[in-house]
Amino acid sequence: MNLQEIRERIRELSGDNFSATRGEVELFLTGVIDGLPRNAETAKELTWAYEQIIQRRLEEGRSARAMRVFRQYIDDCAPVCDETYNRHYLDGLLATGMPAVPLKRRDRFYSLVQLFRKTSGLEGLVAECGCFRGLSSYLLCATFRDADPGFDGNGYRIFDSFEGLSAPRAEDRVEGAGPEVETLRQMTHQGYFSASLDWVKKSLQSFPGIQYYPGWIPQAFPDEPAARYRFVHVDVDVYQPTRDCFEYFHERLVPGGIIASDDYNWPGARKAIEEFCARTGAAFEVTPLLQAYIVRR
Repeated sequence: MNLQEIRERIRELSGDNFSATRGEVELFLTGVIDGLPRNAETAKELTWAYEQIIQRRLEEGRSARAMRVFRQYIDDCAPVCDETYNRHYLDGLLATGMPAVPLKRRDRFYSLVQLFRKTSGLEGLVAECGCFRGLSSYLLCATFRDADPGFDGNGYRIFDSFEGLSAPRAEDRVEGAGPEVETLRQMTHQGYFSASLDWVKKSLQSFPGIQYYPGWIPQAFPDEPAARYRFVHVDVDVYQPTRDCFEYFHERLVPGGIIASDDYNWPGARKAIEEFCARTGAAFEVTPLLQAYIVRR
């Protein structure tokens, strides 16, 4: 098959109705990986094929095999990340029990870590709002420990309901059509991304000094006008807690400190960020992976 034929076949397999057997699909996926050259033009198709194979191994209960395929993907054709990050990411998947898919999560969290590294010379606390099972916190803490081998989590704070998303509002309505839009619509409901405090503490047991603040935002935020932060990761997805995070933490950032949201692709979070910046005059930038961030001037 040429590339155009492969793309047409992928569209067929991604639809609701197709006649291929499981064996035929597996053969096609293997053919894509073995047959396509490694270049920018084929990156999307190669990533799709690897993701499909990993997902199938997970559905079969073959998690170890899924991880081996994921490592093959990293060595073969994944977007380049530094080796230290790759090691932390693999360790983090194992520590938190997160699956290797979606593959783009690895790239998005690498972008997050790159932002975090920019604040390494600054004083102040580090916080994450919305941690799910703890993978992004694991990566940030592991990066923290790279710079300070004695780091045990002290100075790192996690704010989370540990009951999943808060109730969406009218601002969180997901408009449009398509697979990604439909996935986002299915996730936008109260309780999604729920993981217990015990799960997260076990995931992050390598960093026993982490401080946890269970509860809904903003009630979980302490009354500490003098507290200062150098980096804050906001991953709460919907409008109200995103708005309240920016309101609370922006004024507490040290000069050069960063507040980054992972959720600029979520309509409610986008609206909250844009409204906050329009009202305060703060300038924000957006990464190619749809993370919005503010650097405190």
